[in-house]
Amino acid sequence: MHLTRTGVLAALLLIAAHCSWASSPSSSDDKSWYPRTIEGENGVAVIHAPQIDDWQDFETITAWAAFQVTGTANDVSYYGSLKFNAQTDTDIAAREVLLHEVEILELSIDGLNEDSDEYKLIRDGFTAMTRKVPLDLVLAYLPNSMPLTSAEGLNTEPPIIFVSESPGILLFVDGEPRFLPIEDTDLQFVLNTTWDLLRDGEDGSLFLCYENSWLTAKSLDDEWNWAKKLPKDFKKIPDVPNWAGVHSCLPEKLRKLDQPGEPEPTVFYSSEAAELLLTDGAPSWVAIGGNGLSYARNTDQELFRVEDDKFILLSGRWFQSMTLEGPWTLATELPEAFQDIPPADSDSPHEMSHVRSSIPGTEEAWEAALIASIPRKAEIQRGGESAIDIDVNYAGEPVFSPIDDTGIDLAVNTSYQVLRYEGIYYLCHNATWLTGFSATGPWQFADSIPDQFALIPPSSPAYNTTFVNVEGSDDESIYYAYRSGYEGAYVSNETVVQGTGYAAPAVSISIGYGYSSGYGYPYYPYYWWPPTYGYGSWYNPSTGRYGQSVVGYGPYGAAGGAAVYNPETGVYGRGQAVWDNDEFAGRGYAYNP
Repeated sequence: MHLTRTGVLAALLLIAAHCSWASSPSSSDDKSWYPRTIEGENGVAVIHAPQIDDWQDFETITAWAAFQVTGTANDVSYYGSLKFNAQTDTDIAAREVLLHEVEILELSIDGLNEDSDEYKLIRDGFTAMTRKVPLDLVLAYLPNSMPLTSAEGLNTEPPIIFVSESPGILLFVDGEPRFLPIEDTDLQFVLNTTWDLLRDGEDGSLFLCYENSWLTAKSLDDEWNWAKKLPKDFKKIPDVPNWAGVHSCLPEKLRKLDQPGEPEPTVFYSSEAAELLLTDGAPSWVAIGGNGLSYARNTDQELFRVEDDKFILLSGRWFQSMTLEGPWTLATELPEAFQDIPPADSDSPHEMSHVRSSIPGTEEAWEAALIASIPRKAEIQRGGESAIDIDVNYAGEPVFSPIDDTGIDLAVNTSYQVLRYEGIYYLCHNATWLTGFSATGPWQFADSIPDQFALIPPSSPAYNTTFVNVEGSDDESIYYAYRSGYEGAYVSNETVVQGTGYAAPAVSISIGYGYSSGYGYPYYPYYWWPPTYGYGSWYNPSTGRYGQSVVGYGPYGAAGGAAVYNPETGVYGRGQAVWDNDEFAGRGYAYNP
């Protein structure tokens, strides 16, 4: 049985103008929420914890509540029950559910009729006004059998998993490396990686900045060694924010570098989705419970063992193998021993308690999936301060590519999500929809979107937009709702996973800005698509969102997120500066008006 937290639904609704609250607990987790006592001029009611039958589409709650009511005219207590519906709006960040438009479906009090004061107290109290209640209370009383919709068609193939028992880094380049020149030097840099990776134009040597030192190699898949010297053109690299990371890594003398007093890290190069499993020496296994489950305590990753099988948790997905070197396959069912991991709120929590939110069958996983399924809502007022003026830039003229079997075209040379359908353009921006008659706008908030948009498959970069809907509109406002899939967190196999599992489609567009700038060669703009693997991730069950952990995966965040070309200025936004670029905010960030 769930903790008695959400029973507050009925109690908070039982209030009318002639009622006043008795003292109540200050914490939504206090187990003394029920029974609840409400005192009013016409009597006293004791409300018992309700049972929720359904939370349909996370819009309408249907619940039962039993109560005891005693009128002021006598000391006789009566018992009754009621069934009610309430419309809901959920604020995930505040962990609150707003209940409104309450409708009593059934109400009965043994020995009393509808004209009694006690009957009116209960009836009027429920329908009097809206109320905010703690989300955790609602979750606690939902039936475990409540169906949840899983995202269909996600890619479950494991990424490449490199293994190292000594220091190592994952050098992920998103597809074929795209080398671009650094102005006024003979150097080039790799656009589609999060590392500061440069190439000497004279002999082709590669240089990689790693913890304020430099590694060098003749090719990306070659053995990397500490660099003994750097090309003289490193001093000519512009001293601008785009190259701040490189400048912080430059020594005073380029031609004679001090050698670090430690061995070089192993550089694992990959142009495909990959993960790096680092352990400090051979895995050190520590038992959890008494059913054969162990975890590796000398790694930052979630690595477990049950008998001879190894299990690793990557972006919310479990993969298993007999050996760490693989081959790895998707674990469709975890051993029962995983249930032995103590909950975080138990008397003896474990440092691995957090993985319970990714273990099918646990209450944590079920509630995490519920949170990810609940729509977040926004009301956009027409005109006024809520109007948005968006300058959607393209690399050259807008280029569109068809999304298979949908009749929808997606713009591929912009960092915005612009779709074209039957001659009309749609922009999904910060969890709202805008529409226009041109690929560059002007844009206005959309009252509706085509039903065809729901058919966009997970293999498309626009799949996350299928989780943003127009809920309705009136003369003053437009109402939008989005679920966590817009931000890359999807319900799958009773848990929440990060990303679709698909790699970004290759987009290479040659444009002529390089010629007009006098360089004499075309540029190849690169547009980031949030990857599933290759940068680490962590899940926050309280928000239903995934975050990013970049330690060991690149100094500037998610792979591929390091650079984008702005054809208006001819400048490449690189590294941390890119995260301040609003073009990136268009993918997976919610708009809060």
